[in-house]
Amino acid sequence: MKRQLAGYACVLMTAAMNVHAVTHQHTATHNAPELYHTPGEKRSIQNIDLNGIHVGALLEIEAAYREQGEERSSDLTLATLELGIEAEATDSLSAKALLLWEEDVTDPIEIDEALITLRDLGIDSLYFAAGRMYVPFGQFRTHFISDPLVQTFAETRQTAILIGYSKERLELSVSLFRGRPNSSDERSIDGSAASLTLKPVPQMEVGLSWLSDIADSPVIAELTGSPDTQAEIPRTPAAGAYISVNSGRFTIDAEYVTVLEEFEAGLLRETAARPDVWNLELAAMLRDGLEISAKAEGTSSLAALPKHQSGAAISVSISDKSALSLEMLSADYGGDTPDSFAITARLAVEL
Repeated sequence: MKRQLAGYACVLMTAAMNVHAVTHQHTATHNAPELYHTPGEKRSIQNIDLNGIHVGALLEIEAAYREQGEERSSDLTLATLELGIEAEATDSLSAKALLLWEEDVTDPIEIDEALITLRDLGIDSLYFAAGRMYVPFGQFRTHFISDPLVQTFAETRQTAILIGYSKERLELSVSLFRGRPNSSDERSIDGSAASLTLKPVPQMEVGLSWLSDIADSPVIAELTGSPDTQAEIPRTPAAGAYISVNSGRFTIDAEYVTVLEEFEAGLLRETAARPDVWNLELAAMLRDGLEISAKAEGTSSLAALPKHQSGAAISVSISDKSALSLEMLSADYGGDTPDSFAITARLAVEL
């Protein structure tokens, strides 16, 4: 069955490559086929400019087939409908709102981000932001359709305030936000996150980040059970690091996230656990608008996520605002959980 599915996938991508060859026969620049590589790029609004009001949209349709043990499933979903607007009140003050709908995930449509940003705070390159945002922890760069396991594990969205400093080769940001409710069901501004990004040379980017409590992430919250149980968990900090190197047509991305203190026995598993997650990807641009990539990633002490996962992907650009991608992933969960194999195709269009 896997060989047959792989054959169908090859036929699909061959057809897409033929479309790509026709629509890009006069292109001479090295253009990446993906519309974005990080969650931050996905949430950016870069399309229509109406006198200082930027409006944008992203539409993604996915078809998927999955095998796990004896189970077989297939699906066709509107994976992403993202609508964003950003307005510049003054040269230094702007506001942004981003609405997101994902079929079978968000119901009804949710506010993904809503924040106000103030720049030029008396110090060049210093800025302030406040609102609903993803706190500065992790980069989560990928060339695949599926979110990398580091993102699934560690991405955290909160109502927060953020102070940042951004220069050409340096970016530093620190945020404060409301943490988890305590045993008295009270919340306070006791959560924090920080990140540092450096570009020592144009072809390389490295970053470090820190989060005061990884249990604020949705995966840990789900694994630790009920709100009453979660309220009793001590604050558990985490740290992350990533590196991205681009050399001509080749790109290497690596990221690692680890919990700095153990979760007590019985929270994530029967024994004490200190989870960590990693991702490694290699991408190669075969020609303008045509890219192939391979990955290996894994986790420890997290039964909800694969212990090891690997796969390959190919992406082709149909136009400057649209792309077709295909990925194949094989996952090993360890223990009694059956291995899985999945093929996913995605058509993405920016409006």
